[in-house]
Amino acid sequence: MAQLARLKGLVGQRMVGRKARSRIVQVYKFGAGAGAVTSPAFPTLCEFWAWGGGGGGAVTGQGAGGGGAAVYYAFRCAPRQPLTFVVGAAGLGSSNGGDTVITTPTGYRVVAGGGVGATGDPGASGGVAGGGILNRNGGAGGGGGGSPSVASAGDFGGTGGGSGGGGGAGGFSDEGNLFLGGNGGSGGVGGTSPGGGGNHASIVAGDGQVFVAFTRNTES
Repeated sequence: MAQLARLKGLVGQRMVGRKARSRIVQVYKFGAGAGAVTSPAFPTLCEFWAWGGGGGGAVTGQGAGGGGAAVYYAFRCAPRQPLTFVVGAAGLGSSNGGDTVITTPTGYRVVAGGGVGATGDPGASGGVAGGGILNRNGGAGGGGGGSPSVASAGDFGGTGGGSGGGGGAGGFSDEGNLFLGGNGGSGGVGGTSPGGGGNHASIVAGDGQVFVAFTRNTES
């Protein structure tokens, strides 16, 4: 687990004659694997953005892997509550990308599905998201010998690769932020993280990812 930063920017809003301020107090970024994070010692808004792993390209044939799905979820979190997760790894050699699953303190589960691995000539399907406030599916991989033959971009996310390239991961470009999905692999280049699908010839896909932010509301 790696804490990226403690941000000190304040965002003001008028409220009953006082200024309500939202202060991001903890930010984390996690790669593939299981882990957990505990909320701060005071009430916060917990937000997370998550991506499933990209599907691997076909070992034989021209099919490429699908991109991982993306999901956004937010909830009010009591002090010192556990937030557990499993971040999906990239698929390799026709295997599916791993699902990224986050479990809230109440047991609610949010899933960013991994992209499907290609097993032959057609490209494979992208991952499916569920349970979030925003659910973005991954794009399909491309490949010869069937449909789809051209890789597609993820929903508001990464671009599909060319020449039998992998599908792009889902993302949040419509929200005006930087949380974009990974691009599908193309040529001799694998899919990028988070969640880009692998191109054909078994080039590896991009791992999934989770980004978590805790925000505290105060008055001044």
